[in-house]
Amino acid sequence: MCLYIFLTTYGQIIVARVSVSLFIPGPPKSQKRHRTSFKNGRMWNYDPSKQEKVQFSLLAKKQASMLPLDAPISIKVICAFDRPKSHYGTGRNSGILKDNAPKYFTKKPDVDNCLKFVMDALQINKIWYPDDCVINDVTIQKIYADEITPGTYIELQSKLERKGIQDDPEC
Repeated sequence: MCLYIFLTTYGQIIVARVSVSLFIPGPPKSQKRHRTSFKNGRMWNYDPSKQEKVQFSLLAKKQASMLPLDAPISIKVICAFDRPKSHYGTGRNSGILKDNAPKYFTKKPDVDNCLKFVMDALQINKIWYPDDCVINDVTIQKIYADEITPGTYIELQSKLERKGIQDDPEC
């Protein structure tokens, strides 16, 4: 994590650049469609992903070590999924990936639903940013977790620019 803090003459804190990396273990989640139900003659809308978002948010909150970001933010999300057993050989080849196993993850869930879930979960209680409207740059990938732990990898980077502040190439 890179963090530069500068104080103005009025004692205000200005964050020049912040880069934060998060890892949420477990199978990546996706945003489910909102549902409508009828109860006592009234129509109710609800979010079936709400509990999963709260759990995701709590795991992300444990990794929070600063104030919420409120500048334009860049977000990079990598959803790493386990490979199914059918991608591996059997018997003495049980740990070896088959030659015809796909290289790219092209199954459900869709990348847009994964991204929406992550962005909504990170704004719960304004832990990382006040609203997802401050995000102006997005990168997302779905991959097989061949060499990494399955889960959701997130990188948030503040894009606040101030004159006279040099970028650190090591961040």
